[in-house]
Amino acid sequence: MTIRSMTGFAKSFADTSYGKLTVEIQSVNKKYCEIQINLPKVVSFLEEKVRKKIASAVTRGRINVNISLDSVARKNFLSLQPDLQYAEMYLNALQLIQQKFNLPGTIDITMFLGNRDILIADQEEQDESHYCGPLFSLIDECLEKFYLEKEIEGQKLCQDINFHLDIIRNEHSEIGSNAKDSVEKFRIRLSERIQELSIEIPVDQDRIAREVALYADKIDISEELVRLQSHITNFANKLNEGGVVGKTLDFIIQEMFRETNTIASKCNDSIISNSTIRIRTELEKIREQVQNLE
Repeated sequence: MTIRSMTGFAKSFADTSYGKLTVEIQSVNKKYCEIQINLPKVVSFLEEKVRKKIASAVTRGRINVNISLDSVARKNFLSLQPDLQYAEMYLNALQLIQQKFNLPGTIDITMFLGNRDILIADQEEQDESHYCGPLFSLIDECLEKFYLEKEIEGQKLCQDINFHLDIIRNEHSEIGSNAKDSVEKFRIRLSERIQELSIEIPVDQDRIAREVALYADKIDISEELVRLQSHITNFANKLNEGGVVGKTLDFIIQEMFRETNTIASKCNDSIISNSTIRIRTELEKIREQVQNLE
């Protein structure tokens, strides 16, 4: 399955029997699915059907659907009538404001131009099928473009994520290699320190061995490395499978953070510590990109 980005944009338009229709679909990141629909008044009764259509096609993100109809087409099926009762109330309110604040000037028709509520658009009766066929065909066309845009962006995100994942793999191997040397480094440091503090006292090798064993148990990160490798493999597999994986990948990242932090807290080795810092840096970069995935 193809992986998709949550961000995308597509636009389609067509000439219909009732004018030129334009459909725009745009999406941005959001944890859950939120759909905003803007329809011309003449087809506003189709909003619920449009919403169901879009909801069946997307799973995450904030989706804005704008459907417009050109002004020339509106003349074919709309008549405009003034709302005289509302206009009178509006005029009285303006006069009251002028009197209250002793404002200069005269109230004329220009005062009404910016108030759209004064004019009422009467829609001619039309069968629902008159609008449904052309509108939903255009939505289907726009959704295909929308999918393609999201898939192209999704592939770019996957490439970037895999780049950072390779760095994490390398750092994981580096940690594994250095973890084997940590105990021996500690034994050498401990022996040297004891010799510095007690030059004339024989060094108890058995005591050193016990201290080294305790230290080795304390800093053992073999289980954390195994689990981290398992999470890396699982993450890569889910990414390759595609589909709706954004939430799953975000959860796996949290687990990788957990294991990396445990490794960092256990080890008293500068090389391993630097590797865990680099892993966490790369995980943050991956998390930013995963949050863009559907």
